[in-house]
Amino acid sequence: MAEAKTTDFQLESETLDSGLKIISNNIPDSETVAIAGSMKAGAICDEAGMLGTAELVSRLLMRGTKSRSGAEISQQIEELGATLTFENRDEVVYFTARCHYQVLEEVLRTIADCLNEPSCAEDQIAVARGEIRAEIKSEEDDTRSVAYKGLASLIYGDDAPYGRDTLGKPEDLGKITRKD
Repeated sequence: MAEAKTTDFQLESETLDSGLKIISNNIPDSETVAIAGSMKAGAICDEAGMLGTAELVSRLLMRGTKSRSGAEISQQIEELGATLTFENRDEVVYFTARCHYQVLEEVLRTIADCLNEPSCAEDQIAVARGEIRAEIKSEEDDTRSVAYKGLASLIYGDDAPYGRDTLGKPEDLGKITRKD
């Protein structure tokens, strides 16, 4: 019988001058880097009448920056053999990436560009709005989703951050502008 290999976690933590906190775990035999990060900017930050802002923004982060188009970003990530995703959650906008250690700097630069310089182009806002509306409509036909939303509403209340859908409301999505 093969012996199970255990990994000792030796987490290291560092806070940069910018306030960014980095927690790492070095696995000597691995050449792959896994990155996970978050910012306090999730659906909980959406203002009344503007529900869906965080979802819209999270979908726009990889669709272009002030210096690169969404296609250029996607092509670069693919050519590096890396992955990169952004996702809206209740309390945070979350991102993950995986790459070979030799391209880590380029992937980190791309993440920083997406987070700090998103273009939020009008055409991409329209596309993302349509995607979100379609997803909301799809969830209306999903029993599990309807039950979860109903339970959250009962527990937290319709207007409480945890009682509402992170996707937002279809009627609010049309009000959200590039400035928002």
